[in-house]
Amino acid sequence: MKKIKASVFFLLLVQLVWAQADPAYPPSPVVAGNIVKAEYFIDTDPGPGNGINIPVTAAIDIVSVISTVNTSLLVVGTHRIYIRSLNIEGNWSITNIRSFIIDFDPGYSTAPAVAGNIVKAEYFIDSDPGFGSGINIPVTASTDIAGVVSGINTSSLGIGTHRLYIRSLSIEGRWSITNISNFIVDFDPVYTTAPPATGNVVKAEYFVDTDPGFGSGINIPVSAATDISGINTGINTLSLNVATHRVYIRTLSTEGKWSFTNINNFIVNEDPVYPTTPSTAPNISQAEYFIDTDPGFGNGVAIGIIPGPDLNNIPVNINTVSLTQGTHILYIRSKQNPWSITNLQSFDITGIVPLKLLSFSAKKENSKVELSWKTENEVNTSHFDIERSKNGINFSNIGNLTANNTSGNNNYFFTDIQPLPGLNFYRLKLVDRDRRFDYSPVARLLFEGYGKPINVYPNPAKNFIQIDFTGKQKKILLSVFDAEGKQVMYQSLANQGPLKINISTLSKGNYFIQVTDGEIMARGNFIKE
Repeated sequence: MKKIKASVFFLLLVQLVWAQADPAYPPSPVVAGNIVKAEYFIDTDPGPGNGINIPVTAAIDIVSVISTVNTSLLVVGTHRIYIRSLNIEGNWSITNIRSFIIDFDPGYSTAPAVAGNIVKAEYFIDSDPGFGSGINIPVTASTDIAGVVSGINTSSLGIGTHRLYIRSLSIEGRWSITNISNFIVDFDPVYTTAPPATGNVVKAEYFVDTDPGFGSGINIPVSAATDISGINTGINTLSLNVATHRVYIRTLSTEGKWSFTNINNFIVNEDPVYPTTPSTAPNISQAEYFIDTDPGFGNGVAIGIIPGPDLNNIPVNINTVSLTQGTHILYIRSKQNPWSITNLQSFDITGIVPLKLLSFSAKKENSKVELSWKTENEVNTSHFDIERSKNGINFSNIGNLTANNTSGNNNYFFTDIQPLPGLNFYRLKLVDRDRRFDYSPVARLLFEGYGKPINVYPNPAKNFIQIDFTGKQKKILLSVFDAEGKQVMYQSLANQGPLKINISTLSKGNYFIQVTDGEIMARGNFIKE
């Protein structure tokens, strides 16, 4: 059988120009404000601003920020982590949610026995003759005989599909699983003589829409070769009307044979004159706001502005003194001849718990912490929830007291019998009978009854401190607090002592440092020069 191969490829570039009407440009969008804070919480939302802080550098995009999530106190099971961020305008993002699993991590069993050498291998085809009775595959005793090459005798097999089985024997006398692979024995005919070498392409031509006949198309200059791919040629479309057309290309070999005719569609389109550049946007000359009810264009509360085409980031004081409790809607618009679209934003006016907190304090009493507070004007007051935190951000309830609900002065006391090691943060949740509530200021207390001292050096320090910590776990959590008890640094580190901590960004002053691996707690102090 004689085979003739002819392969011809062309690269045809047809550049078409499209035009559209260019409408008046809209005003520039408001520049996105920086993200200045990020936080996370697990399972229960403590409220915006009360999650666990994620340190960020103010930017409009913080996608590459890496932060460690503390899961040491979570129970075995499925949990949810929530992450959100706050921009410089005070707007919180949508809260992102991801599920994860805390699983039991049992101790590993003893290591399995070392695998023995493979000392024998065999194969058979189609029928199993029994272990040890297959055709031998020569191997060198080893625990891994991958890469062994062996010839398979198929000379006696009939034409069709067959199965090859291979297995090996270890020095302990155990046979492996038998591996199976299908293969085909096929008729092997005598090869025909090689086809003649492909001749050169000596001519190329194109035509548009109508075939004028072989050799009568528009010539494409080529240099004789077996492959003329990559040739560029111009297609004359000046006489074509506006519509879809077809270009046809074909070549002729030195043997006088024409190739298949290649076809490609293209469009001839009108190229209208571009419109003139739109006029410059006029200045914004007026801005106003109103709440709930529209008084009509130009009758809202005026917002002081300096006329210009862009009025981003103008601070506005909104008067809410006369508003009732509940949800309201704020409307803002500007005039740029004509008025802009009216933007709206809902907000809530909430009540305040009708009592006055005169004082709230925490003091150490041996191994306990005594909390005391004083109130007056308790009207419709229900109770006090006592909350504690180890970082000043995430608070949990540790008890409650029923309110006296009298108009005179009232004194209350509560004992925390198991304070946390290091800094403790306390606050009161003041709850009335209508379920409204407010929070007290936070009281801070450094409880040194727990945890072992830690060696911090140099002390005082300017840019770096080192810490000697000998915990049992691979990861540790490090917290630094200022003299007022505010957390100024939080890091998750590998437990590879000594630990070197960069404090160059801290202000001068006294600091308290706390380190834990979940089992051991250590504390210390240092001075930043």
